[in-house]
Amino acid sequence: WQADFSGQYDLQPGAYGEVRIQTADNLSTIEYWQVLDTEMFVYSQENQIVGYDWESNEEVEVFVNDQPVTHSVTQTDDSGYFNTMLDAVLQTGDTVKVNVGSMESTLEVESLIITNVDYDTGVVGGESAPQKEVEVQLLQPSEGNGLPTILSQQVIEADSNGDWIIDFDQTIADGVEIVATISDGQGNGTRDLWVVKSVGSVQMEVLSNGIELNKDEKSPDDAIDPEKSIENTDEELILNEGESSDKTEDEMELEEETDEGIAEETVPIEETAP
Repeated sequence: WQADFSGQYDLQPGAYGEVRIQTADNLSTIEYWQVLDTEMFVYSQENQIVGYDWESNEEVEVFVNDQPVTHSVTQTDDSGYFNTMLDAVLQTGDTVKVNVGSMESTLEVESLIITNVDYDTGVVGGESAPQKEVEVQLLQPSEGNGLPTILSQQVIEADSNGDWIIDFDQTIADGVEIVATISDGQGNGTRDLWVVKSVGSVQMEVLSNGIELNKDEKSPDDAIDPEKSIENTDEELILNEGESSDKTEDEMELEEETDEGIAEETVPIEETAP
């Protein structure tokens, strides 16, 4: 059998309905149907692809620039969801294609990154290609594999340098996901993710590249390199292991003797009881 709705309904992705066989006693056998509203999001900073509403329990194939790529999750679940990590490093301009059963979708990876978040004021900033339209959402993740709850969202156009900034004018709580998306208009998009979490009493932010910063720090570039840093105390200057001093051996011995002399002069003398 076949039902033709042309001229009556414009079936769009997400539309749904039912097929019913009903007896004279008003007993029915029902089968539900839905036009899949397929979505695919590429997280280029994490080399990750997340898909929603694909054919259920089907093999997931991924191609980057027409080359097959191995990845961590090879099948959709009962709801048509998949979340897979690629064994490849994605670059801006790469073409990503996903095949699931009889379905296929292609996306060109955009330049996109969230660079700073102020949790107290709700200001979020980032970078993309110039004049790109960026949607930024505050999301509360679902407990399972379902879609998250949208707490707030705004759309901004990047300036001529590719910089963009959005003010949500609200406190961003622990556990909230901040997601920036550049959409291709076909249900797909390039995304970057910033997750707020707390470690003990210290609020931390997890950048898309996995670097954790204290909330007061502005950039991972400000982090101290442990291989090159030095520890400066009131008593002495300690060079890290692997670093060398420019002083000669005689100068170092003389300095040690001088330090010992100073120490002897400054150590208080304990008075004995009479």
